[in-house]
Amino acid sequence: MSVDTIGTLRMADGTDGAGATGDTGGGTDGAAPGRGPRPLGRVVGWGALAVALTAFAIFESVKYGLPTTTAAVLFFLGPDLITRTTGTRSTAGRIALNGWIPLAVMVFYAFGPLIWPPLFTAALAWETRVVIAQMLRRG
Repeated sequence: MSVDTIGTLRMADGTDGAGATGDTGGGTDGAAPGRGPRPLGRVVGWGALAVALTAFAIFESVKYGLPTTTAAVLFFLGPDLITRTTGTRSTAGRIALNGWIPLAVMVFYAFGPLIWPPLFTAALAWETRVVIAQMLRRG
C-alpha cells in the first residue's frame, strides 16, 4: 500500500483499494473519480464557504483601503497565473492550490504579534480561490 503524488491510496496490486465489489469511489452514479457529477451537498457546502470568505475579504478590503484591495486581487488571481504558467502538477502549482498555507497565515495573523491587514486579506483571497477550485472540481 502506498500513497501517490496526488494523495490517492494505492494497493500493492495497483488498484485504488476500492475493493472487488465494483465500487470505484466516484460520484453518486458510480463513475470513476474525476468523471462523475459531484454530490450536491458538497457543492453547496463549498459554495457557502466561498461566499462567506468572499464577503469577509471584500469587507476587509473596503475597511483598510487600496493596499489591502490590491493584495486581495493579486492573491486571488495568483494561483491561476501560477498553475497556467507552471502546470498543476508542478511544485509551484501544488503550493498555489494548497489550502493549508493561507489558513496557517490567517491563524498566525489572528494569534501572532503581526498586525498588517494586507497580509490577512491576501490570505483570505487565496483561501477563497482554493475553495472555489475545490467547489468546481469534479469527482
